[in-house]
Amino acid sequence: MVRQEPVSVNWQTLLIIIPIIDLWATYRIEKLRLYLLVMIAIAVTGFVIETSIFGFDSYFMDQPAFTASSSNSAWGVMNLSV
Repeated sequence: MVRQEPVSVNWQTLLIIIPIIDLWATYRIEKLRLYLLVMIAIAVTGFVIETSIFGFDSYFMDQPAFTASSSNSAWGVMNLSV
């Protein structure tokens, strides 16, 4: 549990926009579980909407494997298809 001490709303508002530090800021005001629940819900909802629009198979499975053994470059070839 977090020590019960006063927190500055201005500092907490500033810290919430910095990645990774936002987790610490929500932990300090004892809202970390709610924050993580909301972030996971947003990610899952985005994934469901994206795969329902583009389709799971065509969006993820049609991309070639990215290998270092490709003859075009050390990073492989990225073919984008619409």
